Formats: sequence, C-alpha cells, structure tokens
Amino acid sequence: MHDKCETGKALTGKGQPNPHLRPAPSPAMPHPSVRTLLPDAADAAAATARTAVLEVRGITKTFADFTALRDVSFTVGAGAITALLGANGAGKTTLIKVITGLVRQDSGDVLWPASGGSGADRPDSLFSYVPEESGLYERMRVEDIVTYFARLSGMETAAIRAEMPGWLERFKLHEKARQRVIQLSKGNQQKVKLVCALINKPPLLILDEPFTGLDGEGSLLLRDALEKLRAAGTTMLLSSHRLDQMDLLADHLVVIAAGQKILDTTLKDARKLYRQNQIEVTFSEPPPSLDGLPGVLEITWNDGIAELTLGPTASPNLILRALLDRGCQVENFLRHSPDLTEIFHKAYAHGGGGAPAGFTGKGEAI
Repeated sequence: MHDKCETGKALTGKGQPNPHLRPAPSPAMPHPSVRTLLPDAADAAAATARTAVLEVRGITKTFADFTALRDVSFTVGAGAITALLGANGAGKTTLIKVITGLVRQDSGDVLWPASGGSGADRPDSLFSYVPEESGLYERMRVEDIVTYFARLSGMETAAIRAEMPGWLERFKLHEKARQRVIQLSKGNQQKVKLVCALINKPPLLILDEPFTGLDGEGSLLLRDALEKLRAAGTTMLLSSHRLDQMDLLADHLVVIAAGQKILDTTLKDARKLYRQNQIEVTFSEPPPSLDGLPGVLEITWNDGIAELTLGPTASPNLILRALLDRGCQVENFLRHSPDLTEIFHKAYAHGGGGAPAGFTGKGEAI
C-alpha cells in the first residue's frame, strides 16, 4: 500500500523514497476541440510568468496500448482554486500522480516556476498531496500520524505542537487525538488526511476527491477551511466528482475527457460561454398574456417562473420595458447563468463526444 498523504514526497510501500524521474520538456500543441478562453496572448504569457505556481506541459502517458493522457497542458495560477474535472476513467488521477511524481509520463514536463525546477527537481515543501485512497497507518494515533507527516514536510516539533490543536479542533478531531486511525469513521479518517496535508500551510495543495466520505457537516467544514486557505494565499488543485462543491469553490476549470483536455478557462468565463440565451422572470402576481414579446421565441413555465428563450437579436431591455408597459408586476428579471453541472455536461457534449457515462445531472459525475 502506498502511504501517500505526502508533503511533497512519494513513498513506496516500505516507506522508502520513490525515485523521481525527469523526462525532457516537449512543446504542447492544443487539441482541436479544446475550449481555452484567454486574454491577449502576450498579456496572458506575461501574467502566467508572474503568477504560475505549476505548469503542466504536453503530458502524455500510456499503459501498454491504452493512452491515459494525451498532450495535456494547463497552468495553476497563484492564489486560486483550480478544479480538475472529468468522468471516471478520464485520466484525472493519473495526471495528479504524474504531477506529484508517483507516475512517470512518456512525454511532456511538469514545471515549478517558483523553484525554477521541473519534474522532481523541486523542493519537497512546494506542495502537499491528499490522494483518494486512505494512505494512513491504521494503528497509529491521530496525533502521532499528524506529527509524522508534519515532520516529513520539514516542520519543527515546536511548530507542530503549536499548530496541531487548532487544526484538530477545526475539523472536530480534538477529542479523538489519542484514538487510533482504525477506530475512526471513514469521514473522520478523511479529515485526518486533510489535517496532515494542511498543517504545514503548503504553497500548493493537491486534493484528489477530498469530499469522499464526508457528510454534510464535514463537507461544509472542509469547504470553509479551503476558502480560508485561499484567502491566506494557498493555491489549490482539486479533483472531484462533487460538482456542487466545486461550483462554490473553483476559480478556474480544467476538464478532461478520455485523457484529453476539452475545457480550460475561469468559472466566470465558462458561465458566459455556456450561457443560454434565456431570461427567467418571476412576477409578484399573475401576469397578463405574454404573447408577442419582442424577440422572444418561446415561453415555458417552471414552478411559477417564466423562462423566456430569446432570438439572436433580442434585447432584454426592450423585453423588460414591454412587460412593464403591459402592467406586469415584475419581481425578478434574471439572465440565465449555468451552474457547474450544466457547464460540465455541455463541455463533454462539445469536446468529449456526448455526456459522460454515469453523469447524473444532479451536481455529481460518477
């Protein structure tokens, strides 16, 4: 079993360092289906040079005759939460293992601009990684295993003693500090992994399915902790099927399908990209007929909300004016903004050959 609640380290099952291998860099060419929204190219390059914490360039990885990753490139910007999304089997976990040095890529490179290094040639303190699988020593006490991983990250004993009580209390583990990991629920074991990764306040935090095993309260506590870390300047790369949680956390999206990147943009721009030409209107009292509104192609009603589908040249201002001129008591007049579930679905439909297998349409891709 890999013990992988690392702070910049990859350990074998025997607890020995796993040799990092560094392939030569190779230029990355974007796949034709990739939707990448960027400002002016020169401005974007300059901004990336100033703010990138991690650069993934042209990563390709094959297992026998199966291509798990094909020419994947993206940048993780400083101080932001980047969501790495995709259906099961898309290649997310393989990509994370390449980034953390647990799997060697066939081509491409992983760059760490802050250290000037690439691949394994970077300080161990640059990131902490929490994998989806447990990776905890089940017979160790909670306080001991947190201390163990904190020391791996380079923390001194005095600093560990000062920081640990606050982190355990934040995740409501302070009363379980003397319990062994095997005695904890799956949700509490997940919290222990997070404390191991967060206690040294890493510049980059990499989380693979961090919400696994957490109930509603645990998810809320985790989201609150991640938001506070972002406010304090921590950069994060999160892979998760919990699209509802990513919708509340993510600043930037990287979506992969069948090992290829199909979307790379901010969440704000993704909402614009996939926004339907639709307006939602609620009324404080039943309106008169809405027939003949200028530029409106179709009107449907959903739980008392009128959903107006607009033509390509329709003007929302003229529609609102027409409603008021008819004496309608308009309570809300909102342009439709897609949530992350809808964005994910449409990204797959555009670049991934249709909706992913197991896509529920309810805030989760399974």
